[in-house]
Amino acid sequence: MVQLEIGEVIRFYRKRKKITQQQLADHCGISKQYLSKIEGNEHIPNAALLLSVIKYLKIPLKAFF
Repeated sequence: MVQLEIGEVIRFYRKRKKITQQQLADHCGISKQYLSKIEGNEHIPNAALLLSVIKYLKIPLKAFF
């Protein structure tokens, strides 16, 4: 089984739900550029931001483990 990084999981669920980077960034109160870096695994989101993303995209926690 292939283990995806946090950013890849976020990108997968965002695209699956047809949400743009701008929409997700606006919801989370971050810039689109910062979200792009998270999805590209250049930055790791802090716990509060990750929780906001998980709730908005309805990502199951098991997707990260």
